[in-house]
Amino acid sequence: MSWEHYNSSDSDATWYDSDDIYERYPRRKVKTTKKKTAENYVYKMQIKKFEFFKSQNLENGHFDVVFEIDGKLLYAHKYDLVSASETLNAMLSDRWRIKNEPVKIESFTYKIFYQFCCFIYCGECQLNMKTVAKIVDASEFFGFEFLKNYCEDFLMENKKNINEKNIYEFCELVQKYKFKRFGGYICDTIHRNFYILIRDKDFVSLSKSQIECFFMIDYRKNEEEFFEALYKWSENQAMIKKSVSIEENFDLEEAIKNEFNDFKPRIRFDDMDYDYGIEIIATKSFLFSSSELKKIASDFDVCESDFE
Repeated sequence: MSWEHYNSSDSDATWYDSDDIYERYPRRKVKTTKKKTAENYVYKMQIKKFEFFKSQNLENGHFDVVFEIDGKLLYAHKYDLVSASETLNAMLSDRWRIKNEPVKIESFTYKIFYQFCCFIYCGECQLNMKTVAKIVDASEFFGFEFLKNYCEDFLMENKKNINEKNIYEFCELVQKYKFKRFGGYICDTIHRNFYILIRDKDFVSLSKSQIECFFMIDYRKNEEEFFEALYKWSENQAMIKKSVSIEENFDLEEAIKNEFNDFKPRIRFDDMDYDYGIEIIATKSFLFSSSELKKIASDFDVCESDFE
């Protein structure tokens, strides 16, 4: 007996729709692939359009918009772009562009904007640890959440490449764009490598925004050592300002205090050792106002008369 295939022209009442067939054979749940098949064909058609975009062939690309970036021209299909980004929709509207002239992109390089467009066409783009931050910037600028999520997936897949030299770059990225999963990983990494990071000789040269990374974690292992690291950082910043100052009587202590001021409310003095707290009151009182000193003293149960 040969295998028989159903032919739709055989009859109006098909064998699989007839009632008696289920009396003889129980109904079985069959996982349909119809939706997947449709999605697959849509994807194939979109990839075809992506191939046109990649070719940048004006003869058969059917392009209807052109961008100018870094002095180079990039041709694309308007509908694909405006349907993905409200920002591009506004930029490419007749109200904001000069007809038949290239739309200038000045916020991003050609390579970054090209990869941004690639993602719109096919849902993928080329990323590496050096360019991912710029791609995230582009996704935020053009209001394209899917690309931002794609970048976070990439960062999570490549988190092993994060080390003490590049962690601050990605920490700033987390602070700026509020990545949840990747932000959690960065906080955990800072916590696990806390001593390595604050003891690094380059700590005093970090930017203020990079120092802010340490305040992202809920628990710090050694508040006393963290205080010292912040003080040395503030001192280094003050010395840099003194070296370029034209003031004859440059107040170094006041400059250190000004650099340190933003940190004070977030330092956990009550987590410090008692003797260290007394030392702060004795040797670095210039950092604090009288009311702040009283508060620190109360944290350590020190009598007010002990530091007056």
